[in-house]
Amino acid sequence: MTLHSIRDSVLKKIICFQAAARYQNIYLMELQKREFLYQGGDPKWLRGLEHVPAKLTALNSINKMMAHRPWCLKKEDFLHLTKKAGWSLSEVKKTLHQFMQTY
Repeated sequence: MTLHSIRDSVLKKIICFQAAARYQNIYLMELQKREFLYQGGDPKWLRGLEHVPAKLTALNSINKMMAHRPWCLKKEDFLHLTKKAGWSLSEVKKTLHQFMQTY
């Protein structure tokens, strides 16, 4: 399963799962996990970052910085996602919104 072949709702759930995992929020992780699987997400993706597509793995550094030191984020961090990881600007915006809602 690739990012292009999955529904937006499944992608949102795995992004929310990543955000909840950053704070080790077991309740939210379980909730997002159930929703992710219910929406048809690949169960392998829940095993860790080494099991998700590289495009989602690239979010880890942004997730980490947004969760703990958002004031340290720089333009270059977002450029890395758009130029090297293959995210569009609108995808980055949606993803940041998902992270913020979950935190």
